[in-house]
Amino acid sequence: MTGAFVPLFALNACLRSVVKRRNLFREHSERRGMSLVHDWRDWLGGLPYETATVAAVTRFMAERGFRAERIRATTSHGCNEFVFRRER
Repeated sequence: MTGAFVPLFALNACLRSVVKRRNLFREHSERRGMSLVHDWRDWLGGLPYETATVAAVTRFMAERGFRAERIRATTSHGCNEFVFRRER
């Protein structure tokens, strides 16, 4: 699946970047905190996946005006849980 779809996704993103005269790869990374290629793998259900530390998530959200109210970090397997509130 990856071999078939990633080249199509990449061609589409490159053509859209040229037409819009913007770097959609960088914009996606800045907006979502995840590279576009990793997002494609995620959409296709593939591994490995890209992880983010608790510090990276809280920093990313703080840069966008949010403050962490509650964090439940895992020490082994599972997902970290976050509750953020927009600062005024």
